[in-house]
Amino acid sequence: MQYVLSLCDDRRQHLVVFTLREADVKRPAADFFFEIVASPPEQLADDGIISAGQSDDLLAMQERLFAEDSQGLFIREDVSISSNGNGLNPDEPLKNAFIEADREGTKYMRSETIVATATKSQVATGPTSQTADEEQNAMQRVVAFARIWFIWQIAHGYPIDVTKDDPDLADSIAEAEKNGWIEIDTKKAVYALTAKGLDLFRSYKEECQDLVRRYDIYGDVDVDSAGNVRFDTELGRDLRIPIFELAGVDPFKARLLLGLNDGEWRDIPDWTSHYQTREFYDKLLQDVAYAPAIDDIGKDVLVRIMDSGKAELRADGQFN
Repeated sequence: MQYVLSLCDDRRQHLVVFTLREADVKRPAADFFFEIVASPPEQLADDGIISAGQSDDLLAMQERLFAEDSQGLFIREDVSISSNGNGLNPDEPLKNAFIEADREGTKYMRSETIVATATKSQVATGPTSQTADEEQNAMQRVVAFARIWFIWQIAHGYPIDVTKDDPDLADSIAEAEKNGWIEIDTKKAVYALTAKGLDLFRSYKEECQDLVRRYDIYGDVDVDSAGNVRFDTELGRDLRIPIFELAGVDPFKARLLLGLNDGEWRDIPDWTSHYQTREFYDKLLQDVAYAPAIDDIGKDVLVRIMDSGKAELRADGQFN
């Protein structure tokens, strides 16, 4: 059985894929870090454990993971390590951190291992449960967005060559194969969506279309001094983001779906290197952060705007 471990930082700036043997994973997880991850990249490449092209990423991960004193290497105090969403016990066999996966009918074991680094304030005071929850939520959001992005790209014909290994896409491909979302188009030697994958893509499209149907009206809202609400006057403000928040809709996911649906990011040439990083979505969705918040407009005002919008949609016959 082949064991494939992807090691990345929590912002997914650096990713290293390790191909391990049974003997490697039977040892404690700590041994993997000190005896394999800490090794010179060229040695690991010669042994076939990593590809030579990942040397720079491994050096960056080593710098993030390790410090050294008179007694040798140690893992930095501000680092936490998780695997497949769970904390990694350094004393247990590394094998426990793997789950079964399937690629082109071949079973193998995989582990997505993430190295998170606390901020200086967190190191000084210790992370609160709220901070830990927020960090976990942010990581889960990036994973969810990367899944949407990956499926959307394949649905729109982005050619992922099945004859070439791409470490940047390895996790998404493995997940999609495991869930039966993709298959090989043998004529073109690229991945294509299966019927199940098309269902997933259509669910994203339907979610987007529902967002447009329900909330597009709030993209141009004019409220006069008397409190009267008017839509689509070309004189108003775009209040979709605070309305999303008021309605319990994730504004970042909504913005991502709307942008993808509009083809806004169709020409990003190097997306494969960045689509699994928080920085990628911070930049893509930065207008969400700069949009008016509920407190900026006032909850009571937004409720009135939302009620007026619903009334107008009902009058137009969209929701009868």
